[in-house]
Amino acid sequence: IASGSWELEIGYEDVFSSTRGFPRTCTFHEGRLFFGGSKSLPNALFGSKIGDFFKFKTHEALDDDALFVSIATDSVNAITAMRSGRDLQIFTTDAEFFVPQADLDPITPSNLVIKNATRRGSKEGIKPVSAEGGTLFIQREGKALREFLFSDVDLNYQANNISLLSSHLLKTPRSMALRVATSTDDGDQLLITNDLDGTMAVFSILRSQNVVAPSEFITDGKFLDVAVDITDIYVVTERTINSATKRYVEMFDDQRTTDANIQYFSGATAPDQAKPSNTTCSSLSHLEGKTVNVVRDNFVLTDKTVASGAITLDAVPTTFVEVGLPYSVEVKTLPAEPKLPSGVVISRKRRILEASPVLDRTQNITVNGFEIPLKTFPYTMGSVPTTFTGRKRVAPLLGYSDTAQLTFTMTQPLFATVLGVEYKLSTGQ
Repeated sequence: IASGSWELEIGYEDVFSSTRGFPRTCTFHEGRLFFGGSKSLPNALFGSKIGDFFKFKTHEALDDDALFVSIATDSVNAITAMRSGRDLQIFTTDAEFFVPQADLDPITPSNLVIKNATRRGSKEGIKPVSAEGGTLFIQREGKALREFLFSDVDLNYQANNISLLSSHLLKTPRSMALRVATSTDDGDQLLITNDLDGTMAVFSILRSQNVVAPSEFITDGKFLDVAVDITDIYVVTERTINSATKRYVEMFDDQRTTDANIQYFSGATAPDQAKPSNTTCSSLSHLEGKTVNVVRDNFVLTDKTVASGAITLDAVPTTFVEVGLPYSVEVKTLPAEPKLPSGVVISRKRRILEASPVLDRTQNITVNGFEIPLKTFPYTMGSVPTTFTGRKRVAPLLGYSDTAQLTFTMTQPLFATVLGVEYKLSTGQ
């Protein structure tokens, strides 16, 4: 080497930079800020000094010094997400890992070990969420929802598929959020927006009872994103309004029966409006040109079309008006498969003779297209719809089929809650 054509450099090079890349994910765990994966070190885990979240130099490997380790396995496991739970859980493109801690000892540079748990892989860009001691994550290809849960028998984590019967609802997932149950008659709600068609897969989960109830939410347009603030569920929707594509931030409200609605009542705050003193409801520019449902004082009016940001009612409201987009509700039972002394009835035709749904504060409900009468006598013509709680017997239900299912729907934008259903079944020869 010619004289002067080389030089010796010592010191550090920034591991995070525009050249080397920046971390994909982060979390706090046991007083440290952890970063996971970067462009140049996709399988590396970085932990800050305890109590000093911006200091990452390893120094002398003292117990409170920063951490730096790479996941060394037979494949490149690019870290996609992390979560602070029972242990520090690490999700990668090919497998799931955790940092075990013996006898509740803290994580230190001298005892840091990354142990492989399962080999499923996590979808990048969707952060796992915690639910009743487990961690829910989307598998790498976006086709399955799995629960990362510690097993006291194996002393290891398992990744159980909880979307086994509903994976068809996962269509290129793009975001995920969890609303934790707030009462004894409620369950956790996991909401996943789909990039393919703008629908949203919703799972009601009560793990203590092994309940996973999937459903699909569809709106006039697309669900783009979802987030939860304690109990409030917010979504970003994309709609075509008056031939223009627009996006809105909207909040779910189980006290309303229409979509993207505005209510008019005394003391309302924006975006709701004060109760009108005439028959005109304005401030509806976000629904311009749309056909909307209208509920006035619990009376369902004929559908209206929004023009110039307003609609005209049939009468001046007394208490409130709700104006919003219509949506349909459909709940279908699983095929009836009774076990008889002679065996199963898979090959036989079946018929549900009668059904007795258990209803709670219900104003409108149909079973297999038959609207259940909820009025009680004496009944005053022109009065508001009855709110019914209790059992209603529906019979006869005609027609044999291979599945024998009950389908609950609604014909009006009112309230309905089905707690359960009991039915009688007849099987053919």
